[in-house]
Amino acid sequence: VDSLDFAAPKAAEAREVIKSLSGIKGYERLTTKKVNTAFIALPKKDKSVEKSFNNFGNVEVGEIRNLNPLHVLNYKYLVIANPKESLAHFETK
Repeated sequence: VDSLDFAAPKAAEAREVIKSLSGIKGYERLTTKKVNTAFIALPKKDKSVEKSFNNFGNVEVGEIRNLNPLHVLNYKYLVIANPKESLAHFETK
């Protein structure tokens, strides 16, 4: 995902993001899978994004710096927000 920014925490906007992502081939089950559906990795902490997805029990939001193999294996989908900025973190490690 190129950008994931919310002006204010709104679950309706988060639902629209999930619906949009489920339209991508391979991500169809994003809206129907009930547990451990997606981990959304952000380049830095963003309270409005975290609060927006808080109402969805099947989606977890966290910082890319805290991503570990358990997160990758536990969730069906891994969504990386701002990939250039996010993946730059791994280049420094």
